[in-house]
Amino acid sequence: GCVPLFLAAAAVLVLAVVIVMPGRCRATETANRIKCSNNLRQIALALIMYADANGGQLPPDLGTLLRTQEITADVFVCPSSDGERAMGTVDEQAASLAAGKHLSYVYLGAGQNLQRLPEGFVLAHDAPANHDTKPRDGGANFVFKDATAKYIPHAQPVIDQLLAGQNPPTLPAGTLGNN
Repeated sequence: GCVPLFLAAAAVLVLAVVIVMPGRCRATETANRIKCSNNLRQIALALIMYADANGGQLPPDLGTLLRTQEITADVFVCPSSDGERAMGTVDEQAASLAAGKHLSYVYLGAGQNLQRLPEGFVLAHDAPANHDTKPRDGGANFVFKDATAKYIPHAQPVIDQLLAGQNPPTLPAGTLGNN
């Protein structure tokens, strides 16, 4: 009768959703990784412009960029993270970023002279949990002193090097090829 046909149709619909959803989630995560990479590239360009205007010196924190560069607070939040954009006046947003709040990225160039940094120096990277997805590849976006941004799968060894003070880190083979 009518009920078994309805149940069969519902089962087909549920099965279609189960099959399609993981692909959609992967597509959304891929789009988020690209947006995140673009956020880091925008941050790097703002850092470079700041350094150009300040004798090569990079700012002490990312909040300084809000006060001095044409950049908005939402650039500092990775779309894959559960972080929220800083709110309030520009000074309140900048203070929040300077305190490490409303910030999805780790800034490594504080107070350094951009021209003296070696090639391959990482200016900033994803906080480790930003792209913690399933299947998990442990990847993260990194942005370098030349504003090149890269997503590196299995990034924990690179992050460990940076935490140990090795910057530039030794990157996996082929990392700085085509973006």
